[in-house]
Amino acid sequence: MKFSLLNPILVQNVPLTGKLDFLFDRSFTRSLDHRILQRAHSRAIISTKSMPDHIVLCAKLKKELPGLPEPPFDSELGKKIYDNVSQQAWGQWMEHCKMLLNEYRLNPARKQDQEVIITHMEQFFFGEGSARPAEYVPPTH
Repeated sequence: MKFSLLNPILVQNVPLTGKLDFLFDRSFTRSLDHRILQRAHSRAIISTKSMPDHIVLCAKLKKELPGLPEPPFDSELGKKIYDNVSQQAWGQWMEHCKMLLNEYRLNPARKQDQEVIITHMEQFFFGEGSARPAEYVPPTH
């Protein structure tokens, strides 16, 4: 398994199936705390500010924008995301994914829940978009 800013720590040092371990560290699995997700996302963006060489035509936003510094995970989908998804769209996905985890009560350590997240990820970036749950109510700040 590859470690990077997008893949800092495996869930409790136990590898998942290799598809979603890039999203979650130990503290994230204990609590879906918004600050932790923001901190992980900002570390990834800050690390790429000195390397704006990787420009992609973003499949989600339909604009040329800076891409991710490296594939988010080691698979064909990870390579496809690296080649076609911008940092800005990745940030949008992280927020959307957090909502999916909370609303559907998904556990990223379970293989069947990982498949649900992967399906939503593919729809979010390369399909018609990932729909919000019917009962979702946006938070009021």
